[in-house]
Amino acid sequence: MTNRTRIREDASVRRAQIIDEAIKLIGRLGFRGFTIQGLASQCGLSNAGLLYYFGSKDGVLLALIDEIERREIDVVAPLIPSTTPDAHHEAGAYEAMVQLLRLIVERHRENPEVGRFVIVLQAEAMDPAHPAHDWFMARAEEAETMFERTIAPWSNDARNVSRIIHSLIHGLTRRWYDDPAAFDLGEVFERALRALVSRPEPAR
Repeated sequence: MTNRTRIREDASVRRAQIIDEAIKLIGRLGFRGFTIQGLASQCGLSNAGLLYYFGSKDGVLLALIDEIERREIDVVAPLIPSTTPDAHHEAGAYEAMVQLLRLIVERHRENPEVGRFVIVLQAEAMDPAHPAHDWFMARAEEAETMFERTIAPWSNDARNVSRIIHSLIHGLTRRWYDDPAAFDLGEVFERALRALVSRPEPAR
């Protein structure tokens, strides 16, 4: 391994560490509440050292949301094909659909700091001037489109039901963060999903 390769790898690892710390910090303080100085101090860097990786405060935010989106795609995308029904596996595809959407919800339980970051940031980003506003608008549309395609075989109103599912995920996870011990996030979501999208009747 050359010194240049090692430097690139070290920089990549360091950048990932900064992203993880920034997710925690913004999850507590919000984007408007956190500072480059505070993040740099948390990471043991100078302000200039931190800005070397991201360029600006907005640059930090854009790197964070890009990384979170990449992680979600890596987990979810491979499972989508199993939700496509055919003549012989309609029930199996339905169960795969339920488990896929439940997995999306339970990512909050597996990665609570990321989920808290998204919830806090989304509330701030309702302001059109917020640097993440457009990202959240696009992400909501993409999520609803994915839900619509996934539930379409079992719903006559997939577009509107997909909006309800999207809202259910955000509302339920927001309530769960108030008291994670109060209820089983995945189980409650799954019950609601099954009520919204009916399981196909067995073939006779």
